[in-house]
Amino acid sequence: MKVSLLSASATTFSKLFKLVDAFFAHEELDHDVERTQAALHSLASRPEMGRIWLIEVEQDDETHLVGHLVVSFSFSLEVAGRVAIVDQFYLDPHWRSQGVGTYVIPAIENALTNEGISQLSMEVNIGNGGARRFYERMGYNPRRQHCIMSKNLVLEPADLDMVS
Repeated sequence: MKVSLLSASATTFSKLFKLVDAFFAHEELDHDVERTQAALHSLASRPEMGRIWLIEVEQDDETHLVGHLVVSFSFSLEVAGRVAIVDQFYLDPHWRSQGVGTYVIPAIENALTNEGISQLSMEVNIGNGGARRFYERMGYNPRRQHCIMSKNLVLEPADLDMVS
């Protein structure tokens, strides 16, 4: 089995959108498809904001698109540098526990390190023991004194024009 990471491009976006929809369905999350697609286009056109990779597996002379990984960039005084946050990491359930993630995580870490990223963080559903054990095996540790808190802000169309 050969695992490859492909940068998302205009030619792969229709495949990416299907994977992103599968992620939202798997996580049982609602999303506005048009807004999500616009956000992906925005991220892909602004590399200073983050990266989008497609995950491809070649096995038995067949190539399969099996998932995607999206990271966004920020800056942290705590680590004195640029940081990345995994926004989405999705593998088709058929391809889980077959070594794909074990290849993907170090490859992403290497790519981000080469871009000067000091730390990679992610959110993991507290009830997803399998994912938590996998990430801990990959060297990630829960930050026990931290609780991620969030609030969705409502942006008006005029606000979106200022962001672009």
